[in-house]
Amino acid sequence: MPRFPGVDFLDFDSLLNDEEKLARRTARQFVDDLVLPIIEQYNREGKFPAQLVPQMAELGFFGANLNGYGCAGMSNVQYGLVTQEIERGDSSLRSFVSVQSALVMYPIHAFGSDAQRQKWLPLLQQGKAIGCFGFRSAVGFPVACETRDCLYRNAAVGSRMSKPSKKRRRPGTSPPCRSRRACRALLTSVRFDWLYN
Repeated sequence: MPRFPGVDFLDFDSLLNDEEKLARRTARQFVDDLVLPIIEQYNREGKFPAQLVPQMAELGFFGANLNGYGCAGMSNVQYGLVTQEIERGDSSLRSFVSVQSALVMYPIHAFGSDAQRQKWLPLLQQGKAIGCFGFRSAVGFPVACETRDCLYRNAAVGSRMSKPSKKRRRPGTSPPCRSRRACRALLTSVRFDWLYN
């Protein structure tokens, strides 16, 4: 398959520095070599290409614009160029990278305790832990503060939430919050073998 040469009708490239062009070129090569040859088949089978997670981690795609904890420390422009290239290959793969980076890693980086940062950010950056994000909509989906037993599956593969339980909580989860204002996130560790099968 020939390499994607890119299009630049507005002479956007003239605004980019060498590091930004390198970040885009690296992501473009990853997409051309590893994503495009397989993604149509994975899409048709309804599967997630989990074998790409270690390669994306090695290239620094997870938490790319964060500093420390093994993160690449890219500028926001570099991160945007990387995600644009991944999007060119597959929208759900780009969503996976964005959820891991912006909705999971950034809140831990910005608001987590030192212990949470030390534990989770290196694992998430290396792709050894996969984060997910659940939210509450105006129509009343449960939120971690209201349910003592929430289980989220990775959004890139499909989402499932368990029914609320008032009598117990899952082992390893934080105690339920008593106040909606006090609770903003729930960190828990659950192994999903189906992701790697």
